[in-house]
Amino acid sequence: MKALIAAVSAIALMSGIGSSEAHAENFFKKINRAVRNAHERHVDMMESAHERHVEILRDVARDSRRGHYETVEVQEWVAGYEKVEFVEVREAGHFEFRQVTEIVTPARCEKIYIQPVYRIERDRCGAEIRIMVKCGYWTTREIPAVTCTKTIKVWVEGECKRVPRTVCVPGHYETQCKRVWVCD
Repeated sequence: MKALIAAVSAIALMSGIGSSEAHAENFFKKINRAVRNAHERHVDMMESAHERHVEILRDVARDSRRGHYETVEVQEWVAGYEKVEFVEVREAGHFEFRQVTEIVTPARCEKIYIQPVYRIERDRCGAEIRIMVKCGYWTTREIPAVTCTKTIKVWVEGECKRVPRTVCVPGHYETQCKRVWVCD
């Protein structure tokens, strides 16, 4: 509405620029006249729409006196379709052979003394002299575990699974009750 008033006022100002009688009174008279004309056109449109609405209601009321409603059974075709259902599938228990590794002797660490290393040399007179090259020391040695592998028979319980399965539902006729207007 503001845009309409702004457009009308701009047009009125532009038309009044060239005339010598471009006063504020003339401007508001022109705008008021345009708004009044638009309002009268709107009222005329509303009256004609109201008259058409009243005529439609009179026709409906006249027709409603010449008939009645009945309940009728109607058969309608319902097309087939595919749907996914979840089905429970049970698997029976069974025996399985499995290989099991058993530890016979666990891994361990052992402390061992390493003897010193000697070298024998002869002196000038030919006597033997024992010279220690490396001192003796203690060390740890890891002894790995001793294992053996056996094959044993094991019972495995059965299980119940939910598995999706596509099911085709065929088309069929359905009987439905409907209210129907019957003219007398």
